[in-house]
Amino acid sequence: MLKVAQERIALTRKQVERTTALVETGKVPESQLYDIRSQLAQNEVSLTNAENDLELSRLNLVQLLNLSERHGFEIREPEQEHLLARNRATTFSPDDIFDIALGIKPHIREAEYRLEGSKRQVKIAQSSLYTTLNLSMSYNTGYSHIFNSDREIDPFFTQFRHNRREAIGLSMSVPIFNRLQTRNQIRSAKLSMENRLLQLDQVKLSLYKEIQQAHQSALAAEAKYRATDTAMEAAQQAYRYAEERYDVGKSTVYEFNEAQSNLVYSQSEQIQAKYDYLFRAKILDFYRGEPLEIR
Repeated sequence: MLKVAQERIALTRKQVERTTALVETGKVPESQLYDIRSQLAQNEVSLTNAENDLELSRLNLVQLLNLSERHGFEIREPEQEHLLARNRATTFSPDDIFDIALGIKPHIREAEYRLEGSKRQVKIAQSSLYTTLNLSMSYNTGYSHIFNSDREIDPFFTQFRHNRREAIGLSMSVPIFNRLQTRNQIRSAKLSMENRLLQLDQVKLSLYKEIQQAHQSALAAEAKYRATDTAMEAAQQAYRYAEERYDVGKSTVYEFNEAQSNLVYSQSEQIQAKYDYLFRAKILDFYRGEPLEIR
């Protein structure tokens, strides 16, 4: 936008020089020179505002990046030529993007893992219905009880041979009735699994809606950019025609300023449409897992 303001001032200064020449030759009244100078002063105010906006935007960027220095880096402007050809994310349908996103988005994988975990919890709860066998073994020695502390301490492994006790046991548990506790645990686990399944479906549905909205926004931004490109060419032709008429004294400064304002407006609209399209296209690249590179 600063470049547009600078270009506008350059054009207006050029017209001040031409108007001065026309006034000196008597082709236009001197009032038109005052009007064009007034327009130049307004353009200089717009230039100052654009400079301030640029510095404020740069400061916001530095703060967002958490940089200590305000200067020391440059911002590269994306090339205007072949912009649409280099960013063709809209060629993918929402369904294609959704299929890709399902395999790479972390919150989808998280919901899937939670569902798998709940399925295992169901199996764990069902395992309480099975008969269980318990095998136990023990070995201990009563050395510390049969010998007092006054005698000489035997070696470590010798102690294991004194008054040793060995035991082995096998038990079987058959679940017959436990006050419906197992049944309730299974039902609770299955209910939790169903909730996880619903959550997964909800996450997928939300993702698909987001992709649909992002895709539609990108299509709208692309259409707007194409329209502003056409409007820009028309505004340039209208400005050249108004400039030619003004140079020979066949139009007023108001008509020239109107053509110039239309040109500046078209330039501004095209700039905004360009970056809006880039932003929308990068959102689709994000869902596709593509690197966020501006070309």
